[in-house]
Amino acid sequence: MNKKQIKKDVPRGGQSILEYILLVGVIIALLVIFLRPGGYFSRVYNRMIQRQSDDVLNAAKVLF
Repeated sequence: MNKKQIKKDVPRGGQSILEYILLVGVIIALLVIFLRPGGYFSRVYNRMIQRQSDDVLNAAKVLF
């Protein structure tokens, strides 16, 4: 076997580790963006809670 065949058969573990680190970094960045105060998740959650509390208040006004 010559040197070119040996290099092709060796798995490139360093590259896959770098790809996993990059993927984890991207996921952490997305979580920070979505879960920060005033972020998308926070706004949607607050709207949902507000809508449910408005429905409860409306039901209470009808009953009393």
